[in-house]
Amino acid sequence: VAGLPVSIVFTNNVSLDFLNHMQLSIGSHCVFNLKAHLIFVVAYRRKVISSTILERVKEIFADLCQRDQVKLL
Repeated sequence: VAGLPVSIVFTNNVSLDFLNHMQLSIGSHCVFNLKAHLIFVVAYRRKVISSTILERVKEIFADLCQRDQVKLL
């Protein structure tokens, strides 16, 4: 089919990017598209996450994503 797939990325799973808007991952017995949205909520909406803390959180998430072969958007 013309335009399908646009890009293919090979890791432990195969990742197909269809028309640059829907990405499917293919495991040995499954096809999936899983996304999660993480929200940090602090008491009284105070600004407690400084730039230093934010950078450290980004580093931790990047390490976890690399370890588990997950893509951070």
